Amino acid sequence: MEFSLDSLWFDLLALSNFRDWCYPVWIFLSSSLLFRSDRDLVLWYIASI
Repeated sequence: MEFSLDSLWFDLLALSNFRDWCYPVWIFLSSSLLFRSDRDLVLWYIASI
């Protein structure tokens, strides 16, 4: 149980760092590609996964 909790915590920490790193990238893409709204940006991100 402890191992799975540690693993989950590590995944959350990595995801948080990844999100913080990608946020300015999203802003750049949204301005350069002229997304109409945050919804479009989210849909683009989901489609790119």
